Amino acid sequence: MKLFGYANNKDLLIKPLKLNTPKIKLGEILDFEFSLENKSTSNQLVRIEYGLYFLKASGKQNRKVFKLSERALESGQQILLNKKHTIKEISTGRYYLGKHRLSIIVNDIEVEQTNFILN
Repeated sequence: MKLFGYANNKDLLIKPLKLNTPKIKLGEILDFEFSLENKSTSNQLVRIEYGLYFLKASGKQNRKVFKLSERALESGQQILLNKKHTIKEISTGRYYLGKHRLSIIVNDIEVEQTNFILN
């Protein structure tokens, strides 16, 4: 990521990930938010993604990554990110009830994670 001009995560402060819907049913919305602050004295280019680790029939989890934002943060700038992701039936796979995981990825590095329950 450094080759493409993205920031070093040491100057980025991730405020705790807040999961607004820790338990959901199929068809409901997974709602989460967090903030990101540039503690550097210079502008930083960041790519922000989130990963969903879906439970498989074997009991293992498989990650799917989704892009949230790609932007330049000015020195000292703080942004609040909120996302609503609908967990609905899909034709290419199946959701299994149980513990799944959400992770926040900044510049290709997982920085925060939490679990949620699909029941």
